[in-house]
Amino acid sequence: MSETSRRAWIQQATGLAVWGALAALGGAGEALAQGDPRRRAWWRAFARLCVNARAGSVAPTAWQADVEAVFREVSAPWLMASLPTARFEAGARAGPRRGPRVAELAAPTGLAAREGAAFRRRLFALGAGRAVAPHGHTSLASAFVLLRGSVRVTHFDRRPGGAGASIVTPTIDREFAPGDGSTVSDERDNVHWLRAGEAPALLLNVSVEVPPSGRFGAARTGRVYLDLTGGTFGDGRALVRHISYAEATARFG
Repeated sequence: MSETSRRAWIQQATGLAVWGALAALGGAGEALAQGDPRRRAWWRAFARLCVNARAGSVAPTAWQADVEAVFREVSAPWLMASLPTARFEAGARAGPRRGPRVAELAAPTGLAAREGAAFRRRLFALGAGRAVAPHGHTSLASAFVLLRGSVRVTHFDRRPGGAGASIVTPTIDREFAPGDGSTVSDERDNVHWLRAGEAPALLLNVSVEVPPSGRFGAARTGRVYLDLTGGTFGDGRALVRHISYAEATARFG
């Protein structure tokens, strides 16, 4: 997305954020929010970004920059107004003792088949003190946006470290408030670790499969969980081993 296009979209998104906050306060509800043509236009524009990233016509790092910019301009109430968050949170109270409870969401209404198939939307609920265990992705561009609560978010760049291991370098480590978000790709901030605070947290995740970068082999997509207690090199980097989902969730979730 060009800088001119980005500015135009952000200007549109800013207006939508104001409308979304008023709709949430006024009890407009999920059905009204989904039917609003401005909201459909926003998600359609977002879907086009994902179509381009999936096809390889824009770099994953460009997708990250664009997605970070537009999500900064919409409020958490705006996002929540058209998502089934109340039903999901009610069910999440009986969720797992460790790790997140996750729900797959349908594509936004009004998208063409190609647009709707370009990306996934999911809700993640974390109980107080629970976490999304540290992991990296292969051939995936992804974003988390905090909708409710607070989370500490830590990211690392990742490089191959030999069989069953990765070399990681810390890049982000801060507390998120509602509306804050971050992104990952093979090239930037590949590993993320999200830890809820003293209250439950709710997050929106969006992701798109992208062409293999070759950085982690030829795999189309993949996920690797990491033991972040590995040894450091003295310059902030660390050599960490790959572990199973069960071990990662038991130790870090």
